[in-house]
Amino acid sequence: MLSAEEAHPRYQAVLARLAARGRFGIRLGLGRTRALLRQMGDPQLGLPGVLIGGTNGKGSTQAMVASVLREAGLRVGQTPKPHLVSYRERIVVDGAPIGVAEFVDLISAVLDAADAVAGGHGPPTEFEVITAAAFSWFRRTGVEVGVVEVGLGGRLDATNAWQGGVSAITNVTLDHMEYLGDTVEAMVLGVDPGARRICSASCEMFYADRGSSTARPAVCLQHRAAAWHRIPASACCSRSSARRRDRRRRTDFHQAAANHR
Repeated sequence: MLSAEEAHPRYQAVLARLAARGRFGIRLGLGRTRALLRQMGDPQLGLPGVLIGGTNGKGSTQAMVASVLREAGLRVGQTPKPHLVSYRERIVVDGAPIGVAEFVDLISAVLDAADAVAGGHGPPTEFEVITAAAFSWFRRTGVEVGVVEVGLGGRLDATNAWQGGVSAITNVTLDHMEYLGDTVEAMVLGVDPGARRICSASCEMFYADRGSSTARPAVCLQHRAAAWHRIPASACCSRSSARRRDRRRRTDFHQAAANHR
C-alpha cells in the first residue's frame, strides 16, 4: 500500500518517467552508463566496496555484508533489487531507503542528465538510470563503502562502470544465456581481474588469471572452510567437481528415463 507521500502526483510522475525507460529493454554495454555518470560528475569514483554477482544468493549476500559493515561503524550504501513494495528500496543508506522527496529530486536530475547524453550514446535504460542515481545519492550522503548487486550480470552490466576493489561471486549457473554466453566460463569473464575476488562455489575457475598480468588471486570460501576443518584445498575443488559430475549424471539419467517413457 502506498504512503500518502508516494501517492503524491509528483512522485507518481517521476515513477512514470522512470518506468517509460523500460521500453528500451535490456541493452548491455557500459558506454551509456559511463557517459551518464560523467554527466553527473562521476559520483562513483573513489567509493570503495564490493560488487556482488552470481546466479542466486546475491540479495542475501548483500544484506549480510552490509550488516557486518554497519556493525563495524561504516556508513554503507546498498542497491537491493528487485524492490518489494516501493521503488525507493533500490537505493539504501545505512539500512534505510531514500526518502520520497529526495527520490523525486534525485531521479528527476538523473533523468535530465540521461536526456542530455542520449544524443551521443543512445538513451540510458531504466536500470542504468537507477544505477547512476544510487551512486549519486551515495556521494551526497557521505557513504563510506558501497555494497552493490549486479543486474543481469556479465562484464557489460551497468554496475561494472564502478569498481570498488572487491568482486564477490555467490555461484554461477547457466542463466540468461542469450546475453551472457552459453558456458559458465563465458559468464565469469566480467569479473574485474584487478579486484579482490571472493567466490563461494566452482572456485577453481576463478583462480585462473585468464592471461591477465594484473589478475589477483581469488579468496575461495570453500577453501577457507576446508582450512577450518583441516581438509586439503585440493580436495575442496575435487569435491566440487565430483558433485557437479554427480548432478550431470543424475540429470542425464532422468532425461534418458523420460525419453524412454
